[in-house]
Amino acid sequence: MRIVIILTGGRSGSDLLQSLFDGHEEISQFPGILHFTDNFIKTLNSIQEQYDNYKIPTFIIGGWHDLFKNAPLSIYSGLKSDVPKKLLMGPWMHIAPADAFPGPRIDHEYECLRWWDYWLKGINTGIMEEPPITIFVRKYNEPKSKRKIENGYWKTFTELPKNTIQEDHYYLNSDFSLNKKSNEENIGINYKYKPSVGLNSLGTLTALGHNIGLPLDQKEDEAYSLSFTSNKLEKDLNVFGFPKVSLAISSTAEVSSFIVRLCDVAPDNTVSLVSRGSLNATRRESKSKPTPLEKNKQYTITFDLNAIAYVFEKNHNIRVDISSSDFPELWPTPESAINTIYSGNLNSKLILPIFKGDFSESITHFKTPPEKNEEPSSVKKWNLIKDIINNKTGFEFEYGDSIEIEKNSYFSYSGCMSGYVNEDDPSDVSMESTYKAIFEVNFSTVESESKTKVTSDSNAYHFYTSLNVIQNGKPYYNKTWLKTFPRVLT
Repeated sequence: MRIVIILTGGRSGSDLLQSLFDGHEEISQFPGILHFTDNFIKTLNSIQEQYDNYKIPTFIIGGWHDLFKNAPLSIYSGLKSDVPKKLLMGPWMHIAPADAFPGPRIDHEYECLRWWDYWLKGINTGIMEEPPITIFVRKYNEPKSKRKIENGYWKTFTELPKNTIQEDHYYLNSDFSLNKKSNEENIGINYKYKPSVGLNSLGTLTALGHNIGLPLDQKEDEAYSLSFTSNKLEKDLNVFGFPKVSLAISSTAEVSSFIVRLCDVAPDNTVSLVSRGSLNATRRESKSKPTPLEKNKQYTITFDLNAIAYVFEKNHNIRVDISSSDFPELWPTPESAINTIYSGNLNSKLILPIFKGDFSESITHFKTPPEKNEEPSSVKKWNLIKDIINNKTGFEFEYGDSIEIEKNSYFSYSGCMSGYVNEDDPSDVSMESTYKAIFEVNFSTVESESKTKVTSDSNAYHFYTSLNVIQNGKPYYNKTWLKTFPRVLT
């Protein structure tokens, strides 16, 4: 008997790689960068498009604040109905649920043991009599980089809802309202592409698993975005699934991205990020074969936002923010641009999956993990940088910790990341990181240091990677990789 427990799924490898680039088809002969063929997209390190091959019991655990939040729901729905499966989705970052921020924490190891005992030992632990889906439903939280507990509650399902989901359409109007009605003519609303948008509101580095890095108030990035806001809600609005947008767009550039942030505006006017999604418009028809935009030509693009289970509460507003950058999660597109969103004639809209059934709290019986003293954050520095002289915007991030594995055995690590984008020339981007690790086990010490730097200009991407390993003070392994490839659409 084989079983699977997936603690965090991953966004499709191809999607993750392609999100970094302008949509260039040929990226090859460099470690980790492959040619994006249609077959590659279907098979790279993912069970996506291969669900028929999976027959074994599968327990999927994920977190709403994990970078890979979409995969758990996609995997669960993709596995065939005859595959024994269970889904647990909590409020957590990219970290084990027993240690996670934000809480509530649960003893996930106990849940895993119940699964293993049933499928490997034939012990009736009761886990298969419970609803197979347990989801943490989020509610509004004051936007802060760190919090212990997420507002919300646990909800169980016997199956992913379909019949109880209704798609509500909210149109983006020229008066910047978000409304279920739109009677306007075709009206274009322009905004200037600012490549550093995304940096001020954060919410990207939670994938690192630290206990800090939740999204901040979105207002700073809204200053360089188009914002469309609903009236105050007259009652709670329950949303479960993948929101999506359909946008009528044009651009003065051949390569341009469109980023949508779905936000919750509280009565005190703080703006909390709920979900987001993006599309490089050169990939509007194909992920593997990008097509440049014809300048100033109107197109319609449609894409999903990240999955959510969320309650927009009474007297709150729903807001849609649109920009063309989400730095540093996405590599900025290279051309300065004036982009346009077209309202009217039902052109541009938000589509919300509204749950129409019982969305109230369910009774759960999770064990609380042993109480731990809160450890200091492994994040040592997290600064946003504005270079006034060169008009560059960026960040610096440092982290590290030391752990005693067992008596006389230690593991310590430290790392730093930094990046910047040139506001005057968005093709000028740099990202670099260094990671050091030291293993001390009895009589042996092994040290490793890796460095990676990726830069771009208007003509090319440049990659530098090095790895240096030292054992007991003596060089053991050292290698450097260098690669440059043209920045042109194929």
